[in-house]
Amino acid sequence: MDSELTETYATLWQRTRCVFLQGDAQIDPLLHDHTPDARRGLTVLFRPQPEVAARVAAWLDELAAIEPAQVFYAPAQLHVTVLSLFTATSAYAPYFAQLARYLAVLDAALSSLPLFTVAFQGVTASPAAVMIQGFPTDDTLERARTALRTSLTAAGLGDELDRRYQLTTAHMTALRLRTPLCASAQFVAQLDQARTIDFGVTRVNELLLVENDWYMTPGVVKVVQRYPLTSTQPV
Repeated sequence: MDSELTETYATLWQRTRCVFLQGDAQIDPLLHDHTPDARRGLTVLFRPQPEVAARVAAWLDELAAIEPAQVFYAPAQLHVTVLSLFTATSAYAPYFAQLARYLAVLDAALSSLPLFTVAFQGVTASPAAVMIQGFPTDDTLERARTALRTSLTAAGLGDELDRRYQLTTAHMTALRLRTPLCASAQFVAQLDQARTIDFGVTRVNELLLVENDWYMTPGVVKVVQRYPLTSTQPV
């Protein structure tokens, strides 16, 4: 496993562990109020293989027995974000008006991307969510992100990239907090035990450009373009 990525996940967990135990978790107001999410964005992502998604779902069932009021991602929602072209927003019309320009850049930037593999092992968390840790087995994902950022910026489409933070991990969000934790100590203990669970390996042979809301809700997410990964050449 990548030692730097392992340290990033571990540091995030140790910080969040304290937040959970202190009762300071971040509750998503839209989820808490059951408000439909009108925000939309454009995201390049990939999905885990069904076997991986099934193992995550089985583990989430165990977590739901402790905190049933939280929001647990369905297998169809699980994904790794390669790059968010713009973060989901209610003011999305000007961005979608430039869809043809986005597609032209992505077609060129992803045309020679090779297959790559990601191992999903263990969990980490932020104050608002629980995530499955992903570990790419080579630098293809990192190089693809760099190529996309460079090409989008050169085309004048880079203003919204990395607006929240620069994505460097390969995690999958699996749970979001809708209410304060009812059994924080038990919840944290369950996450501690899951820090080394082997969820399996995904061989990524396709990237997707999707229109999405913040939660990647099935029925809302629309596939805009598919990018098969067949090249054996480096990015």
